[in-house]
Amino acid sequence: MNKKGNYADPHFHLESKKFSEDREEVIKRAKESGLNYLLSPIDFTDNEIELKPVISIAEKTENYFLSFGVHPHNAKFWNGKTEKKLLNLIKNRKNVAIGEIGLDYYYNLSPKEAQISAFKAQIEIAKAFELPIIIHLRDAFDDAAKILFGKNIKGILHSYTGNTEFLKEGLKNNFFVSFSGMITFKKAENIRESFLETPIERLLLETDSPYLAPVPMRGKRNEPSFVIYTYKKASELLKIEEEILKLKLEENFEKIFLQKS
Repeated sequence: MNKKGNYADPHFHLESKKFSEDREEVIKRAKESGLNYLLSPIDFTDNEIELKPVISIAEKTENYFLSFGVHPHNAKFWNGKTEKKLLNLIKNRKNVAIGEIGLDYYYNLSPKEAQISAFKAQIEIAKAFELPIIIHLRDAFDDAAKILFGKNIKGILHSYTGNTEFLKEGLKNNFFVSFSGMITFKKAENIRESFLETPIERLLLETDSPYLAPVPMRGKRNEPSFVIYTYKKASELLKIEEEILKLKLEENFEKIFLQKS
């Protein structure tokens, strides 16, 4: 009998207050839709998140994992106290990564120097604990290249929107690359171009919910169960059976987050 694959969503924000009313139902719908692996990256310094209920749900949900880190928007809050809290949070048995962390020069909600400092410090923590990093980048690819490439860092370029040049360097440095529902957007040819440059052995698909709902759900609050539409589009673009895609991406999740060979 052929092995049947499952969907995965390696990046969604259940901690967002947009899910306050129905978190349990969101995860139930995800599992009923055929999702096996789930992962929520949480910035514990963000006042707009609700941490405890998400940890509680993850604790009782099979194959629902967490990661913790200080997002570049909040890098100005990185200090000895936040570092200590991060070191405590990553002891949680469901934690499998550091993130999302990175650089965001589009919004610049924290000074560039603070972003770079927090990014580098959290990379060192990830190295010390042999954890991958989940990387957020926007309008900061030159500085990111100096920090990330040639350093033997394990990680995922999350919701990738950069050019193919940076992408190819990331692949050379053994990064995985995750794409969101934006590959379904009519005007996102640049993102589809990068998607098609990514070998399936390094590919992940995510929702980044509650944001970026894929077609045909655009305009609605996104949630993990919607990842099935991104898989459908991806299988069409790659011209492969969706079952093969599911199997491969499940394997990729295991390699990068569960460190299975």
